[in-house]
Amino acid sequence: MVAALTQTMALDQCEEATFTNKNGASEAHFYGVNLRSNFQPIYSLSHRRPIGYEGLVRIRDTNNHAISPLEAFNSVQSRPHLIELDRLSRYLHVKNFVRQSDEHSWLFLNVHPEVLMYGKDYGAFFGELLYSAGIKPTDVVVEILEDSIEDKGLLNETIDYYRDLGCLIAIDDFGTGNSNFDRVWQIAPDIVKLDKSIVRDMKENSVVRRMLPNLVSLIHECGSLVLMEGVEEEEQALMAIDSGADFVQGFYLAKPAPELVQDVTADSLGKGGLNLSHLCSAYQSRVTQRDKDTSKILNTYIDAFSSVADTIRNEQPIDPRINDLLILSGVERCYMLNKRGHQVGTNFLPAEHVDVFPQRFAVLEDQCNASWFRRAYFRRAISEPDKIHVSRPYLSMTAGIVCITLSIMVKGHDGMEIVLCCDIDWSDH
Repeated sequence: MVAALTQTMALDQCEEATFTNKNGASEAHFYGVNLRSNFQPIYSLSHRRPIGYEGLVRIRDTNNHAISPLEAFNSVQSRPHLIELDRLSRYLHVKNFVRQSDEHSWLFLNVHPEVLMYGKDYGAFFGELLYSAGIKPTDVVVEILEDSIEDKGLLNETIDYYRDLGCLIAIDDFGTGNSNFDRVWQIAPDIVKLDKSIVRDMKENSVVRRMLPNLVSLIHECGSLVLMEGVEEEEQALMAIDSGADFVQGFYLAKPAPELVQDVTADSLGKGGLNLSHLCSAYQSRVTQRDKDTSKILNTYIDAFSSVADTIRNEQPIDPRINDLLILSGVERCYMLNKRGHQVGTNFLPAEHVDVFPQRFAVLEDQCNASWFRRAYFRRAISEPDKIHVSRPYLSMTAGIVCITLSIMVKGHDGMEIVLCCDIDWSDH
């Protein structure tokens, strides 16, 4: 196997690597450094178990001092040596993974951008490696930093090579650098790995938290699964679950280690102290409590909103009841639409809002005869009359805030059908 590896590399000018076996694991010695494999589990919290492992190279010098992989790769002086270092790393990962794998997990492998661009100039390697190791290509996920290759033709050629072998393709570190959604559409990866900076920011930034489920949903619509990496604490894990991400990875779940996590069940502790049942139960409790809190808040608005709808049905003066609604904290405006979705009359505004319409949106203040047919809350009201509907949070183009809208279609005694709407500030929810 080693002979086949070095022959495949065709790097006559490079020092040949030597291999040792330590406690059953293969290690490589290359230009005065020692290389070994670590594996970090990737969890599907729906399955409540690891579904894959990312191979991570660990490097130490002759004094047993750790060298970061980034530092090691950056210090390589020639492209042939860089190609060999990358291939040695993947060789170790494959060999050490096959030794332990239960054949029901993916092996995630990073490929250095230089190898992606120039590896073909140094002879075939990866297909032969997988064949020799006896690992199915469909059990391998190749991670690609898509923004590291500007040449789209070369990027597509590289992806086609791995895809033709049968490997899965993952875009790594999406959401940082020059990542673009057009690459997701063009590459059609099996998995998109969201950069750890997104996980870090979502705890502190409510905008990121609100956007994340939509980002995940958009990636899903592109036909890709979503992996969130960099999960380092329970709160981040709970937010990752809430976002709809398919897989999670990070120190909170398990730290990289030479051995694969074995026999992890829903009730057992994995490396890093992860109790999958605890995490799932914590999320279920959080969602249940959040739904209760949301219902309690909404019921106050819904009761007042329902009273306004009753006055329209009974053709009574609307002012007293709508004032009861407008004085509730968070109510932004009330308005009426006809059956075509066109606004009838002007907005009903809380007294303190009448003179403080946001200046940056002042050009949008006049909404008389505006059409809101495209809004889902209008179409739902039309399809189910006399029922109060609550929209999903969205950005109000008239107030510049995240809001929800209550809507209901009612019919007065004169037979005129009106869709009553009320926008509520939902920025802090």
